[in-house]
Amino acid sequence: MRKFFYLLPCVLLLSACNASEMGTLTELTRPYAGEYVCEELTYGGRDLLENFDYIRLSLSPDESFSVSYKTAFGGEGSYGGGYSIDEKKGEIVLSGSIAERTVSRAFPMKDGAVYLDYVFGGSNLHAVFRLP
Repeated sequence: MRKFFYLLPCVLLLSACNASEMGTLTELTRPYAGEYVCEELTYGGRDLLENFDYIRLSLSPDESFSVSYKTAFGGEGSYGGGYSIDEKKGEIVLSGSIAERTVSRAFPMKDGAVYLDYVFGGSNLHAVFRLP
């Protein structure tokens, strides 16, 4: 009988919800949330990953992200913002503030990995972040 009283609020809550309003299973479970490890980092074709102890992309269930790093020389830093996932397009949109303006960029997301390609300073910056 005691179990019934614990389940009652859940049953009442779920019975008041319309299934179409709840969203997709992916939206509810957020399987893409977690900490991604940088496996590739090149700039202008030159490998830069050896200059870092780690680079991590963390996607939180609340749709915020952070990129944190530690260089091989001991320097540390991080940057954050918000993100959204477009399952149909298979991409992630990262948004953050730079010099008082918000910038958003879309990147492919496939098979548990995020692929960042961005032309910066006339050369291509390429990074692959993957869930371990």
